Amino acid sequence: ASQHHRRRSFAEMAATQSEQEVQAYLDTHKIQTIVEDAINACVKANAEDPCAHMSETLASKASPEKITKCVARQIFDSRGNPTVEVDVHTTKGSYRAAVPSGASTGIYEALELRDNIKEDYMGKGVSQAVKNVNEIISPALKDMSPIDQKAIDD
Repeated sequence: ASQHHRRRSFAEMAATQSEQEVQAYLDTHKIQTIVEDAINACVKANAEDPCAHMSETLASKASPEKITKCVARQIFDSRGNPTVEVDVHTTKGSYRAAVPSGASTGIYEALELRDNIKEDYMGKGVSQAVKNVNEIISPALKDMSPIDQKAIDD
């Protein structure tokens, strides 16, 4: 039998945290005021879809998205060659990209970093590139906006 996972209700939170801890959390984040404002905006707009309207109102008050970490790993591309795949974790979700190798298409093309260890994947391994993402690039991108490409590139 599969278990259904769901968010804990306020009552369940209160059962594991003291009432003071729950109230302190609500007060710190001004949750009651923010939710009341969303409800009032919905009523004032006479919204046809109240949930959608409140969702948009609440989303507009959310903190900007920031990168929390990047996690790289070696995978194999469609031709069986090692390549890098990276999960970018942000405050609002996670995104994944794989980088297949191929012929360079211009002066701004990224350079390949291969391990050149002949015994491992005929020298085509990318463990150094993975290490660079996990140990150098990930800490450098922490707290940056994932949509600010110029800042990320610089």
